[in-house]
Formats: sequence, structure tokens, C-alpha cells
Amino acid sequence: MQWRSGSGLWGSRCPRAVIAWGGALAMAVNAGIALLHTGVERGWWVVNLTCTDAGEDLSSMDITALLDPSQGGEIVLCTDVAWSMLGLSMASWNGIGSLVLMGIWVAAARRPA
Repeated sequence: MQWRSGSGLWGSRCPRAVIAWGGALAMAVNAGIALLHTGVERGWWVVNLTCTDAGEDLSSMDITALLDPSQGGEIVLCTDVAWSMLGLSMASWNGIGSLVLMGIWVAAARRPA
């Protein structure tokens, strides 16, 4: 069964180009967040977040059951790279993947119907 424009849940009210541009926008936002996280990890800029050592002191939180060190692993701060491959962190790979997917969404949006 092949999907045709004008059929399905949205019908002709939402052309496929609108959906594709929405997908491209979502991937652009994701790439921006990934760039922010990569910059924080690499020390390109300082962002006052609660997951960094510059933010709120985690030991002052009153959620002792969730922060109990005997319950699970060590807390990884946003400034620490938890995992990397080929010198790039998960956030960097997320940004690269998001940009690739954004390109695919843009190509789909520009494709003639």
C-alpha cells in the first residue's frame, strides 16, 4: 500500500511539504540543543545549569532516595563527557545526526509533489 498525498489522517488539509518542513524545524532545534551541550562539555561557554558544577549544589536537594550513592551509578555532570567515539561525545554525534536528518527533511520538502 502506497501513501498518497491527500489521504490519511490529515487528508488534504496538511500537505506533505508542511510535515517535512516541520520535521526539518524539529531537527534544527535538536541540533541547536546538541551544539549547546557540546559547547558546555568542551568548555566553549559557561551555562549556569543545575547539571553543571556551576549550578545548584546537588547535595542541597532534599531528594535523598534518588541521590543516594548506594542506589545506582555516579552522577555525571553536563560538563563531563560520559561517552565518546572518535573524539566526539554523544551530544556531538546527536548534532551531526540531527543535521543529516534535517537535510533529508529539507530535501523531502523541496521535492515536487
